[in-house]
Amino acid sequence: MKKRILLVAGCSHAAGSEIDGTEDSVYNRSRSFGGILARHMNYNSYNISLNGSANGSIARSVMNWFEKKYEPEEMDVFALVVWTESTRLEIPWDRISWYDTSSKNPDWFDPSCRSFLRINLGYEGMGKEEQEATSYFQKFVVKNTTFMEIMSANYALQLQYLFKGYNVPYVMCNAMHMFTLPNSHLQIYTDLIDKTKYFNWDNNDESFFWKYRNAGYENPKAKYWHHNEVPHGLYANELLKFIGEQR
Repeated sequence: MKKRILLVAGCSHAAGSEIDGTEDSVYNRSRSFGGILARHMNYNSYNISLNGSANGSIARSVMNWFEKKYEPEEMDVFALVVWTESTRLEIPWDRISWYDTSSKNPDWFDPSCRSFLRINLGYEGMGKEEQEATSYFQKFVVKNTTFMEIMSANYALQLQYLFKGYNVPYVMCNAMHMFTLPNSHLQIYTDLIDKTKYFNWDNNDESFFWKYRNAGYENPKAKYWHHNEVPHGLYANELLKFIGEQR
């Protein structure tokens, strides 16, 4: 009998960061909406999400997992891809980035993330060289939001066609702000996205973090704006309903 796997990829929100007050733990991943969804669907949760990930690293981690770990004769895989905010960027970096130090409990770690520098708004970086690069690319991101959103749409399309090629069922959703619509440049790409597999793709107010933040949910254990078990449980139920409607 094949092992039933729900592959979960995303950033800290998909990892359930700070549910218990810590950045990463087995408990957090188990109580994340991906972990809860896996139990509802009778799958084993296999969470490869990493804190601080950009959409590029999320897409690459999924592609690398299928290249290195997927065994179609042994696995029945359903994929859950949780996109982060489109304003995150990563650039090739000639030094090792030890991002796994803040994500110690993924079910599989994609080592390729060590070859890139993450550019997240609000984070200055460490050391002179990193801070200079971070400052430069943060200015680029702020001035080129449409370009960043086009990149995110392309990552979604990459995985859409990957899953189609492997004949693997999947669903995508947003943890944070993704697309600003209407946008004629972006629409060229979003028109190609399969909306039946992408939960609330065009509604930033329905993204996981902002939906429950705006509804007044708070996590007193969190230092970095992450939800506790309650929003995770509610969102898992919404995803389950969406998946059921598409089958």
